[in-house]
Amino acid sequence: MRHAIVGFLICLLWGWQPLRIAAQVKVQATLEATDMLIGEQVRLKARVEAPKGAKVVFPQFSNGYITEGVEVLEQSIVDTLQQIGEQQIVLERTYTITAFDSALYNLPMLEVLVNGKKYYSAGNIGLKVSTVPVDTLHPEKMAGPHAAVEGVYRWQSQLWVTTLIPLFLLCVVLALAIRLSTGRPITRRVVIKPPKPAHVQALEELSHINLPQNHDMNFVRDCFVQLTDTLRTYVGSRYGFGATQLTTSEIVRYLQQYTKAEVQMALRHIFETADLVKFAKHPPTVLETEHCLKEAVGIVEKTQQAPHELPQPEVREVSLSERKQQVIRIGMKVGLGILLIGEMLLISYLCVEIYNNFF
Repeated sequence: MRHAIVGFLICLLWGWQPLRIAAQVKVQATLEATDMLIGEQVRLKARVEAPKGAKVVFPQFSNGYITEGVEVLEQSIVDTLQQIGEQQIVLERTYTITAFDSALYNLPMLEVLVNGKKYYSAGNIGLKVSTVPVDTLHPEKMAGPHAAVEGVYRWQSQLWVTTLIPLFLLCVVLALAIRLSTGRPITRRVVIKPPKPAHVQALEELSHINLPQNHDMNFVRDCFVQLTDTLRTYVGSRYGFGATQLTTSEIVRYLQQYTKAEVQMALRHIFETADLVKFAKHPPTVLETEHCLKEAVGIVEKTQQAPHELPQPEVREVSLSERKQQVIRIGMKVGLGILLIGEMLLISYLCVEIYNNFF
């Protein structure tokens, strides 16, 4: 008796596991719409809830029909919707179906294989397929075929660009052809800058003169030599005479017609002081040397040219060498040929587009 009870319990436990797994499988079929017209399409969704990792095989409908008269047009891939806990998973496949005969169809239960075992959806699904109503009693009310309607053509941006590019290339081709046909030499425009104004050059040189800080006569002498040479060069360049070859009296006498008396006096004072330093070895003080340098700067600033009197940059046309002109002409001819080929191709493409859109 005891062995029979133990055997009964083992059999009970052995059979309970498949029952528990089977209870976890659920098949559901839903139809998107239960009423449609002939030729319309509706979607049939098969939803399966199964243990995670189980092998699920959905219906294939290899003959193309779910039932007689209802055709399966398309089957989607199996989609994993969600996971229920750690053991369950929900899968779904969509079938697109249609029918071409009006009738009330009874779609059978869907058969799904889970780990080789068959499971079915709950109950059949009804699908009503209706025909399009036609008034056969009044055929005169049926409209005939519509007459041909001329389409309205709109220029697209692509065609606008395709039209403008050939026009631009045509202008470039004409310009190159005219330029090559004239035979004129190829030149380039060169801007000749005027020399640095005399007062700017003089002020720069005066700013580089270092004042002597001791009584070294050689340094003092060099300072005054540089100062007088700068002034002579500036005056000669400013008023157009050879000031470097004239004496102090001759320079002052020449400047009487161009400058004021105070400028002449300051210039005479600088030159006479410089003569004393260079020839009589007169040792000037630091203040006296600094005063001469400031007087020289004042002379330049008072006699400098006005901005409108300064020479302006000059623009000249300079002819290139014969070799460069020949190379440029060859390049222009090659470019002209390439542009002509591109022009013909674009015009051909434009003609094809116009023909396809208007004729």
